[in-house]
Amino acid sequence: MADPSDKRSKKLVLTDSGIALIKQAAGFMVEVDETLAGEVGTDLFADLHRLSRRLFHCLNLKYPDAGQYTPHRNRRLPLIVYATSISNALDFQLKQINSDKGHPPLKRSYWHILEKIARKGTRINDLAAMNGISKQAISQLAAEIEKAGYIERMDDPADRRSKQLVPTAGGMRLIGHTLDSTRRIEAQVEQLLGQEDFNTLKQSLWQYLQLAEYRHNEQPPLEAQIHKAIADVIGQYPANYQHPWLVQDHGGVRLSNAALAALQNQLF
Repeated sequence: MADPSDKRSKKLVLTDSGIALIKQAAGFMVEVDETLAGEVGTDLFADLHRLSRRLFHCLNLKYPDAGQYTPHRNRRLPLIVYATSISNALDFQLKQINSDKGHPPLKRSYWHILEKIARKGTRINDLAAMNGISKQAISQLAAEIEKAGYIERMDDPADRRSKQLVPTAGGMRLIGHTLDSTRRIEAQVEQLLGQEDFNTLKQSLWQYLQLAEYRHNEQPPLEAQIHKAIADVIGQYPANYQHPWLVQDHGGVRLSNAALAALQNQLF
């Protein structure tokens, strides 16, 4: 519609259908929150939501303009809104830092390939399977990354009919620079949240990824594997009940706070 402050300009406004769509999407987001809380547990979800909301405000991110049509008590948004806004903001920072180091902005989809390419090379078919998309889609993305000079195609020594994607020297520099840039952003987030909340957020995200991997691969998450290993050891050597890393709890056994602290130091 016409901009009343400038007759040469136009303003974009939502139609009634657009407003209805946003309201419907907001309802779906709440359903996603409820589903996620049920899958990961209320405690883990509460940590993710609380700290994502806090980081959202620490980064001075804005409440979506269209949010006026989906009022929430105390502007408490679904987790997906906080998470997406934070992800976009940090991704933009990463692109800016890498740009200062001489790398053009890369699409996020490129990293689904770059992060999975081994130094010795990775087959396109394997990349397609790992990403859950078609070989044609991977080939198209690979062609764009290859044109940027970060990967190259080589014959697969195990199958002459196939090609492998291999990082170039420029690709290896990009990965190294990106790791350094990521550490800078991580340090900034830690400074904003404080060490305790930062560690809690990082651990909560790690636990969520473990659960997501379990759902995808139908393999028990690491926490479940650790507890099973403890139970097996105790079953063979009952005296281990007295180990300082183990605590008897409701007829079972769990890791002590000392054990959890030691594991966290190793993992994080």
